[in-house]
Amino acid sequence: MFGYSKEELIGKEIAFIYPEDQIPELEEALKATMKGGWVGELVGKRKNGELFPMAISASTVLDDKGEIIAHTASHRDITERKRVEKEIRKLSSAVEQSIDGIAVGDIELNLTYVNDAFAMMHGYSSEEMIGMKVGDLHTEEQMDEYGRCINQIKTEGSWMGEIGHVRKDGTPFPTYMYFTLLKGDDGEPTGILAVARDITERKQVEEVLEITERKCRDIAEFLPDLISILPKPWSHELT
Repeated sequence: MFGYSKEELIGKEIAFIYPEDQIPELEEALKATMKGGWVGELVGKRKNGELFPMAISASTVLDDKGEIIAHTASHRDITERKRVEKEIRKLSSAVEQSIDGIAVGDIELNLTYVNDAFAMMHGYSSEEMIGMKVGDLHTEEQMDEYGRCINQIKTEGSWMGEIGHVRKDGTPFPTYMYFTLLKGDDGEPTGILAVARDITERKQVEEVLEITERKCRDIAEFLPDLISILPKPWSHELT
């Protein structure tokens, strides 16, 4: 772990395998060990000067009279664990800051996690939503659509499209969603991951465009009749 042979370390002070700035923490750990034991994390130093994080469990060894005759400590290199923890924090931060709503449900379709965007979208706090049934986010009229969506997720592993949701105050609103089935190492389903975006504004714009288009078509259909009843100079200009 430290890059030495056993012979190189025997007889060395314990501080030999620590960087200088860790010595105060090491001393505190040793004091705690003298009182019965210590568990914690420190930074070690390899032979080549590389620093790495360690999880340590230290205790005293007693003789038949209860006198301390030695100290023992197990050291575990937790570099990989720290790397994974950092990646998880980064991912967690990205999920929490996402403008899209992100939720996780268990295999019974109970919500086990929602980010702030998902909660705000539905008018709840994140805490209120934990344990809610996914089906509770849909109105009676939306349940057929929801049922088809869940069936496809179970049979095909994913679903993507538009589906209606309902807020805490009962207001329905449209969303564009992506669902995927989560699986364990054994390949068995463990839950679902859902990403949702409130598309209310997009739908409103589409509705305005549709109304404008319809009016334009009506005008285009009416224009020939209008031209036919206008005086000839005007009719000539319009054509």
